[in-house]
Amino acid sequence: MANYRGVDKSVLVETIENAMDYVLRQNFNMAAKRHFDAWIDGTKLNILKQSCTSEELARNMKLTGAENLFKPLSNELNAVWDKDISPSTQKLIKNLKKWSAF
Repeated sequence: MANYRGVDKSVLVETIENAMDYVLRQNFNMAAKRHFDAWIDGTKLNILKQSCTSEELARNMKLTGAENLFKPLSNELNAVWDKDISPSTQKLIKNLKKWSAF
């Protein structure tokens, strides 16, 4: 199974989907949210889902911009890590941190 920085492809894709949903529900930096516009139709996620090897997944993470998608929100996501103690949010942030998403 393909993985990226030690994170299984299915977990990676699920984390990206969940994190985008989470960020879009929050009062985060609107300019940073615009980075998600190209992801709304699901095309970029499908590219990641279709990656068969770890090398292909790493290349597609770079080509789609997924490796840097959450970097503009690093301050906000770190604040969430410190303040939101709900288990689901902590798991989400922990999964993002596993592959250095921000």
